[in-house]
Amino acid sequence: MKKPNWKLHLCNGRILWYDGYYFDKEVEPYEFEASMTLVGWSRGCSSVKFEFEDMDGTKYEMFVSDMVEACKEMVQGVVSGTFGFVKKGSN
Repeated sequence: MKKPNWKLHLCNGRILWYDGYYFDKEVEPYEFEASMTLVGWSRGCSSVKFEFEDMDGTKYEMFVSDMVEACKEMVQGVVSGTFGFVKKGSN
């Protein structure tokens, strides 16, 4: 994974998906192994994201542009593998 020029913002140990919220900790983006279930989707002002939940109940968002690769690996709504964080756009 290429070293990013940004950090993940957390509040009470939870990842914040929008940069404008209050945060109490910054961490370097990291990679992790997980099995995640597709649970929904959402729209922002200029984005569409799919929502996934891991076995611990932690929720993650995936951009539509990354979903094509996930669909190739998905079995009954679950995708397993190594995941990481990316920043797209200016938000």
